[in-house]
Amino acid sequence: MKIAHLIDSLTVGGAQTLILTFAKVLKEINAVSPDKHQLTVINFGYATIKESIEAQGAFVYTLESDQLISPKEDIALLRILQREKFDVIQSHLARSNILAATMGFLTGTPSICTLHSTRENPRFYNPYRNRAETWALRFFADKVIAVGDSVAQAHQNRLRAKPIDILPNPVNPIPDISVSERIRLRTGIMGDPHRPLIISVGRLRPPKGYQDLINAFAIVHQKYPGAFLAIAGEGFLYEELKNQIQQNGLRDHAVLLGNRDDVSQLLKAADIFVNSSHWEGLPLAILEAMAAGLPVVATDVGDVAQIVSADRGLIVPPQRPDAIAEALISFLENTDQCKAFGKAGLAYVTQEHNPLVWTRQLLSIYEKLR
Repeated sequence: MKIAHLIDSLTVGGAQTLILTFAKVLKEINAVSPDKHQLTVINFGYATIKESIEAQGAFVYTLESDQLISPKEDIALLRILQREKFDVIQSHLARSNILAATMGFLTGTPSICTLHSTRENPRFYNPYRNRAETWALRFFADKVIAVGDSVAQAHQNRLRAKPIDILPNPVNPIPDISVSERIRLRTGIMGDPHRPLIISVGRLRPPKGYQDLINAFAIVHQKYPGAFLAIAGEGFLYEELKNQIQQNGLRDHAVLLGNRDDVSQLLKAADIFVNSSHWEGLPLAILEAMAAGLPVVATDVGDVAQIVSADRGLIVPPQRPDAIAEALISFLENTDQCKAFGKAGLAYVTQEHNPLVWTRQLLSIYEKLR
């Protein structure tokens, strides 16, 4: 089967990680199955994980354009679809959903559009793009998939009677690291590897609520001055958050790690994971933290409460630094509870968010549309 995935950009993010996971599992399936599948990824922005995807045997095209209508790139995409004659197209994020649905209709290629979040970042909201995506999803897409119940519910009105299938995100197993590697990573981050290490992972953008997290950690620091906060990710809020850390007197107790290619190892080196988002769908960062065996403190947004149950972590209201701080302090006071929650979270994601099961479900959907 010839499969195309379209995405607005291939920078580090949840939707991009899903494509990489799909490519990895597809490579494993191809190694043992007589039915071979070829994946092509078509990207319209930066492609920082291009090499990682190509290493799995997939092809990657980059058609650089951030415009809603870009005739040169749109014609190039149409020619690729006509030439390659894909059996199915799956798209991720707004512009790609529009193009996959409409060009799939024009070329007779079945299209599957994927919804990843309950809402769009207001900073990047474009009413014309939103309206175009609504029409594309409603009238041209052959199938629409949401990554969680809350995502499907958030978009159902705009699709009217059109059904939305729910296919929760998978998460890759995270291998253990050695004691010496754990100490090395913790020393590099904190200096003293024996300090309790709290970690968060995500883009430095308003939806992630990192201002709330830093304010919450300032409260934690008053009671537990030995605790340390590390935030892995890049984004335009870097300087603002760095200044906030300094203004709160946390320069030696909190750090912005920037973009890292060793996030799985960082998770294994940490003690507690925290997510302070203002809105989400089904965040891969939380699933990855649970796959690393970490207890989770997270805001009650999207489908977070469905995966972080009472025995796997603590759920707090969004935009409440005091509540985040209280939950973190609770974990710092009870290391046995942390271990129990981390163990329960690992068991859950291993059972319910298996990448092979997820990939086979996607392939089944593809087969039915061919």
